[in-house]
Amino acid sequence: MPIIHDETLNGCRLAVWHMEESEETLSSMLSPDITCDFASAHRRREFYTIRVMARQLGIEPKEILYHDNGAPYINGGPAISISHTKEYAAILLSHDNPRIGVDVEMLSDRFLKVESHYLHTTESCMLRDELPKGMRIEEALGIWWNAKEAMYKAVGEQHIRFTEDFRIYSLAESRQLKPSNDICRFSGELSTSFKEITYRLIYKVLEDFSLVCCFAE
Repeated sequence: MPIIHDETLNGCRLAVWHMEESEETLSSMLSPDITCDFASAHRRREFYTIRVMARQLGIEPKEILYHDNGAPYINGGPAISISHTKEYAAILLSHDNPRIGVDVEMLSDRFLKVESHYLHTTESCMLRDELPKGMRIEEALGIWWNAKEAMYKAVGEQHIRFTEDFRIYSLAESRQLKPSNDICRFSGELSTSFKEITYRLIYKVLEDFSLVCCFAE
């Protein structure tokens, strides 16, 4: 399936792909010298999907490289952030802001089980007090997971504590659950003894997944 969602957000290009093709189909859409040796068949499908997407977005697949910390970059190209979940893959590209991040997740109740691992108790309370009308708590928790993952990618550093170093401001700006094609904005920050960064966050709920794009200010 081709790219199912393609739009510009804050001057960045966001694209989403529904992963329905087999590994063989995806690899056949690329040059023979692009190979993947991951043991997991699903990881190989993710690898090839991202590179097929990149080609459709005007990026040479072989130019997608990785820093030592695992963060992707494009050799001589725009900043890139990558995310994939069970059935979807997302790419966020920016020519102007090097500190961007994207995270996509399938809608699920599993975030209730791990809430304490990524939300501070004050965030959990605020989330429930200011839950947008019509939004289930499970959906909101998934969006906040998206947000912290996206911020983590934008920071590009390890040893960041999700519960202590990141803070997300409420979804109060989006109290009314909006149609899936609308932009819903909120914000967050990284605050440590050595760094403080404010982030603009945009979330979208599309089909059966949610995603958050993150832009450092």
